[in-house]
Amino acid sequence: MVHMLRSKINDEFQFPHHIDMTPYTVEHLSDPEQTIAPDIFELVGVLVHTGTAESGHYYSYTLERPSPGGEANWVEFNDSDVSKFDPSTIAGQCFGGPNETMHYMNGAPKNKVWNAYMLFYQRVSTIEKSKEIFKPTKPGLPIHLPVSISTQNYIAMDNEMLVRTYCLLDPQYAYFVGRLLQRWPDMATEDVNQIKEESLAINVGMDTIEQLVTRTKYHQGHQEVYSELVDMINKSPNAAQSVLEWVINRQTSMYNIMIRTQNPDIRSKGITLIHYSLNHLQLMSTSQELNEDERISWRDRFDEAIQQIVPMVTALWPDVQSLLRAWDDYFGFILKLCSYGPEVIQVLLDQGHFAACLEILWIDEDDSKKLRFRYPNYVRLLNKGRQFNYRMLLSLCLVFFKHVDLSLCPTPVGLQRQFLNGKFSTSFREMELIKPVEPEGSLSIILKLLRHEDLASHPTTRAIIGVLLDGEPDAGLLNPIQLTLRNGVRLEPAVQCTPFLEAATTFCQHCPDKGLVIDMIGFIAEGVESIDNSGGQEHIEFFKSLCRSTNERLNMDSADFTELVLNTISVWAPTLLIDRDEAVRRNMQNILDTTVFNDEIVEGNIEDSGQNGEWQTTITPERRHSIGRRLPIACIERLKSAFLTDQIRHIDARLLENITPVINYCLATFYDDSETDQQEVQQANGMFEFMLLGFLNCH
Repeated sequence: MVHMLRSKINDEFQFPHHIDMTPYTVEHLSDPEQTIAPDIFELVGVLVHTGTAESGHYYSYTLERPSPGGEANWVEFNDSDVSKFDPSTIAGQCFGGPNETMHYMNGAPKNKVWNAYMLFYQRVSTIEKSKEIFKPTKPGLPIHLPVSISTQNYIAMDNEMLVRTYCLLDPQYAYFVGRLLQRWPDMATEDVNQIKEESLAINVGMDTIEQLVTRTKYHQGHQEVYSELVDMINKSPNAAQSVLEWVINRQTSMYNIMIRTQNPDIRSKGITLIHYSLNHLQLMSTSQELNEDERISWRDRFDEAIQQIVPMVTALWPDVQSLLRAWDDYFGFILKLCSYGPEVIQVLLDQGHFAACLEILWIDEDDSKKLRFRYPNYVRLLNKGRQFNYRMLLSLCLVFFKHVDLSLCPTPVGLQRQFLNGKFSTSFREMELIKPVEPEGSLSIILKLLRHEDLASHPTTRAIIGVLLDGEPDAGLLNPIQLTLRNGVRLEPAVQCTPFLEAATTFCQHCPDKGLVIDMIGFIAEGVESIDNSGGQEHIEFFKSLCRSTNERLNMDSADFTELVLNTISVWAPTLLIDRDEAVRRNMQNILDTTVFNDEIVEGNIEDSGQNGEWQTTITPERRHSIGRRLPIACIERLKSAFLTDQIRHIDARLLENITPVINYCLATFYDDSETDQQEVQQANGMFEFMLLGFLNCH
């Protein structure tokens, strides 16, 4: 099959240290019988590539010519790192082929991803001539060649910069800066200079973090710098403002702290410094120790900082969308900004952060919004199977959903959003991503969430659905939400409907219409018969979770929900009592034993309904009696439809182990000695015995 994709060949390819080119010379080809001197070429360099056809790294091995001491000295050049190389390892480092330390699942070794890309050979005679021209002044020392004054100066300056960089990147430098920040108060000779000196100290500390700590592999000493900066911020609001001014005045500050830094701990500390500073300014704006004018002044500083920083965060979005390591920090930073109040949330909304998050959720195989062209790097990583952490992004979406009112008319671009009852109107773009309905009537945004592998069963997803329902019926999404869940709980195989069942629980907890709640429970109960031995435990968990649920809008407690579940138990229990999964059958029987067959839960026998464990309810004798009479008939009818009607010829007797005692118990317990009841018992027993006989005959 042709995939039209580039591929790197990593098969083994051996090459010699010497090549005799004599057979290919003009002299030999002109007169093959003539004896001529051999023309030998020696391997002097190998350019190596490691990685794939799409990405990787180049480095090289080079023979030092002439070598001091007469021995062959090889050197490895890998970016700025230069080190000695053992030529005896060329085969392992350059030939490619099987890697004995890495294997496929079938045991076959994988090929090495590092191998020779280009070979360099030099004629041996020229190498020998160079030995006569260039001789070391002392044994064991490299060859020194005369160079111009300008070249000498360049080399000297380059070496000096190398030494300086080495000193700067030394861990002791970070310790030095930490101690310097610790002593900064002693450097201001007058009180009038204290704010200035403090600002200079902040700049030194932040510069150290941005330019050194965040760019090196080793981070010794960084903790002292962060600790001193945090201490300065906590002690002085002016220090907090200096930190924010430093961030605002440097165009690349947010990028270097949040994106460029590879170490997650370093990123987190840098982001925390900014939040510490913002929080300190906000606290000053509400401090009762200050007069009104002072509080207004600090509030203005806080607002100005937000107005400057949020666009800087927005500008990082093109880089963040395809940078997995920064997702939690990026969306976590914005999520923290939301905690500063509605004014900040409005700024974030106006900067398009809600719409951007929704667009990410919309990108799937069915890209009806054609977002793949706008997010090519993100899509490319998805296609490669990269796993993104959507936890913070989803939490941010939840905050935005809580602060918008979908019943308000969308606000055109350029106009100020409406703000009513603590909520904002949406933009047209946001509404385009929230309200679309699929051709079958499902709400698109909920389908995106519940079909997403990483989001489907996330608690935040269900919280978002709950917030959407809290806005009903005013927003007009109640019916599409209901239809989305009804379609989802009918998926095949039934195990795929798990996230929809979980969302259906949320629907019952937040729905403003009791009739729709009853309808949803009944619809799912009726669908159990068609699950075909798939998703049985998931359906049990749905009914169990309902019995622990409440709906404050409808004034429904757990007892009310348990009553609704018990009303339908004869509909869904028989199917689960004959499920092929023994755990499902046993769990279903235990539920019946706990909720219906247990005499202790009958109303009037116990005072604390909480003794009933998960179900948290009592049951009236009348309801218990009614369920107990309906249940055996429903079980027999289910057996008839499941086995006899379908003419299944191979019946596992174990499938009857749980339903049989349920039928027998109900017939013996909930039917009295009256003539009518005994006739019904005989009829039920007769039908049951007939089916058992049929099962035996099938075997």
